[in-house]
Amino acid sequence: MMKNMQKNHQQRRSASGKRQRVSLVDFLIVLLAVLSVAGLVARWVIDTVKTEKNYVGEAHKVTYQILETRTETLDSLRLRDQVYLLEDGGYIGYMEAKPQVISAVGRSDRATATGVLICEGEMEDDSLLIRKSGICLTPGMQIELRTERARLTIVITGIES
Repeated sequence: MMKNMQKNHQQRRSASGKRQRVSLVDFLIVLLAVLSVAGLVARWVIDTVKTEKNYVGEAHKVTYQILETRTETLDSLRLRDQVYLLEDGGYIGYMEAKPQVISAVGRSDRATATGVLICEGEMEDDSLLIRKSGICLTPGMQIELRTERARLTIVITGIES
């Protein structure tokens, strides 16, 4: 009877020893699963933050007038030219089309023209806040811009959604 009890005790101890013992493979599998879940959560958080941070707003049409500029400058402007602030290089938008000459001014080498910029931003009352450059555009505002080919001064005449 005593031998049976000792045998039983040894069997239970060895059986319990196997159940409590964690192998390296089991540990690595659990660690891999935990890291995978953590990676997915981190990716979701990063994507959410990037989306909110990079939100620039909706596209708006900004109509403008170029006052008394050289016709050579107007000829150099093209469809989809990227437009930047002259002062600090902040991105404003792009030209929807080449500006249209509305009148020649005095000498034949100067003209006044109108055009449309497509700018991404948020409307606030009658002004447009452009987050990428940190500028607020309002009708009547005079602003100096540049493209790859030209520098120009425009007067904003309107903002449409």
